[in-house]
Amino acid sequence: MAQRQQLLKATRRLMAADGRTHALDRLRWLVIRHVLGDARALAQPAAADFDLEGLDTATARDIGRFSAFLSRIVPTPEIDLDVISGAQASGERWWAAVMQPWPDVGATRKLPDTDALVAALHQVQSLPWMLRPVLVRRWVDAAVELSPAGRLGEPAAEALRIAATLLDCPLPPALASRFVECDGGG
Repeated sequence: MAQRQQLLKATRRLMAADGRTHALDRLRWLVIRHVLGDARALAQPAAADFDLEGLDTATARDIGRFSAFLSRIVPTPEIDLDVISGAQASGERWWAAVMQPWPDVGATRKLPDTDALVAALHQVQSLPWMLRPVLVRRWVDAAVELSPAGRLGEPAAEALRIAATLLDCPLPPALASRFVECDGGG
């Protein structure tokens, strides 16, 4: 565990070496942390006897927070959050499409700080295991629909792949087609 924590600290230092931390870098750090088993234990998810639209307000709000973070990358990366651009508009449209089932939860696209991001991620990870792939598919479908020529760009595909990994979900076909999987065999 000590070696894992040292690796995470070194990764974080490397990530911030240029003085800027990008959204995709934070996602990469979260997935490294997830794969190394450094995330806190999650409560067992409740039985999945409903669909995403039936989620409670707090859970929908957490999906909104995590999705707000992803919307800085998906479907087109935003270069500068202070400058209104086509990329920012596509992120806003993507977030709105993802959040369409929950118009009254009070979620905003405000960029969460690191603590709020991790807390939202933990709540999203505690979704019933059958609903997590449904959420990932919602993210991917909305991104494909808003992407030029219906094809995910590299940063969006990587961000969505990391998000799927964080939720222990298989990749939907539109996302899986962007990557070559190695079987790990010799």
